[in-house]
Amino acid sequence: MSRSRSKFVPRGPKHNCLR
Repeated sequence: MSRSRSKFVPRGPKHNCLR
């Protein structure tokens, strides 16, 4: 699940995905 959110970093919240 963590890797799936990593791909959304550019589209979703960066500070939220990186953390």
